[in-house]
Amino acid sequence: MISRLCATAQDALGMDAVAAWVGGQSLSLLYSSDDLADRLEDMQSTLGEGPALDAWRTGGPVAATDLDLTHFQTRWPDFTLGALGSGVRAVFVLPLREGAIRLGGVSLYRTKPGGLSRWAWGQALGLASGLLEVMLSGAAYYPEADTGAIETHQATGMVSVQLGVTLEQAFVHLRQYAREHEMRLSEVSRRVLERRLRFTEGGRS
Repeated sequence: MISRLCATAQDALGMDAVAAWVGGQSLSLLYSSDDLADRLEDMQSTLGEGPALDAWRTGGPVAATDLDLTHFQTRWPDFTLGALGSGVRAVFVLPLREGAIRLGGVSLYRTKPGGLSRWAWGQALGLASGLLEVMLSGAAYYPEADTGAIETHQATGMVSVQLGVTLEQAFVHLRQYAREHEMRLSEVSRRVLERRLRFTEGGRS
C-alpha cells in the first residue's frame, strides 16, 4: 500500500525520488523509490540536518525550491552540498501527524528547481493523508520497513551497552563515526552488529 501510494504520487507530481519514513533519533524508512531517495534520507540521519529532520522536529511542511540558493546552503550546509552533488535541486517534505502526535513524513525530491503549483500541493497533501491513514491503521508495520533502520536501532542499543551511555548518546557516537569516516549510518550499524566494530571508552576497536 505504501509503495503504491508513493509511486503513484511520484508519477503524478513528476518527482525524481520519493521516500516515506517514521521519525525518531534517525529517519526509519518505510519506502524509498530508489537508491537516490535512500541515500538522501540516510545522509540526513548521518549528518543530523536536512529538510526531513526539520519537518520532523517542527511538525510542519518544508519546501526548498532551489537548494542552490544561499539560504538553504546556510540552513543545511552539509546536506545541501550532498544533495546538489546527487543532482537534486528541490525538496518538499510533508509531515505525517495526527493532532499533536508526529509519526513521520514523506520526502519528495526533484532535479529541477522551482515550487509546486496549487494542484501539485493538493496532490502532495493527498499523499500525506493517505500514508497517515495507512500508518494509523497499523498496515505500515512492518512489511515494508527498511531493514537498515532496524539495524541502526539495534546497533544503537549495542553501543549503549558497550559505552555505558544512554541510547541518545550512543546514537551520537554512531553518527559521529559515520561522519568522520564518510560512511553511511546504515553501514556503520551493520559493522557493529557483525562485531566488526566495537565502541570502547577512548576509542573504537
